[in-house]
Amino acid sequence: MAAASRGGRVVTLAAGAGMNFILAIVLFTVLALMQGVPDTGRPGVRVVALAEGSPASAAGLVMDDRIVAADGQPILTQEDLRDYTTAHAGQPVVYQVFRADAAGGEQRLNVTIVPRANPPANQGALGIQIGVFIRPAKPWEAAWTGVSQVGQIIYMTFSIPATLIRQGKPIADAGFMGPVGIAATTGEIVRAALRMESIEPVLWFIAALSTALGLTNLLPLPALDGGRLLFVLIEAIRGRRIEPAREGLVHMIGFGLLLLLMCVLTVREISALLNGTFPALGIR
Repeated sequence: MAAASRGGRVVTLAAGAGMNFILAIVLFTVLALMQGVPDTGRPGVRVVALAEGSPASAAGLVMDDRIVAADGQPILTQEDLRDYTTAHAGQPVVYQVFRADAAGGEQRLNVTIVPRANPPANQGALGIQIGVFIRPAKPWEAAWTGVSQVGQIIYMTFSIPATLIRQGKPIADAGFMGPVGIAATTGEIVRAALRMESIEPVLWFIAALSTALGLTNLLPLPALDGGRLLFVLIEAIRGRRIEPAREGLVHMIGFGLLLLLMCVLTVREISALLNGTFPALGIR
């Protein structure tokens, strides 16, 4: 490795993280083919389930109703519905709904509902579970979904800590996990998959974990591939290479610090598991 060309070292160092990203894209693509993609021909928010005695149930909403507007304001995403409903809690809101009819078409309805300001736990202001209408994915759509999912995870990896810093909150709230935490979370994912009788949660977790591993390995920290790539970049800028022995010493010190961090995370996670304070995913 020390005698390899600059380009050879870059390709070799980037290959591991590259395969992590490729694996994640492939798995997310497979998931998109299994689950489908949002049906843009049926915009709006789909009513997936209703809580008994909820405002939505009392107003006459039924499963598979498609909410497209609230007081004339278009509802294009689930966030649109949540935001508008929360902002008008306790006030009558007229929801424009499309409902399937016996002829195979849809009829448009106006349904007036008063969202609850203090709903029961796990119900929400309307008392509905929402989603979107799904259709089978074409191969290129599934592949693009795989790429965009990886991009979204990478974005969130940086945006969440940045948001915490801006808000003055501890960076530990970002939810970093060590080996013990990953093992505990894996167990929860597998148990959820067994309950659901579906491999999809496991595939999603493998893809997300692979993305996180690839991104972590590219961080410009000593001992990681990203740190070694940083030395190659410095070499390119300087026009000559840093002495391999000196570079090796930096990576050795960095590796020791990473092991220390791993020990701290492991102790904290074992303590959280023993105390019952380890955060659960809440998968049902």
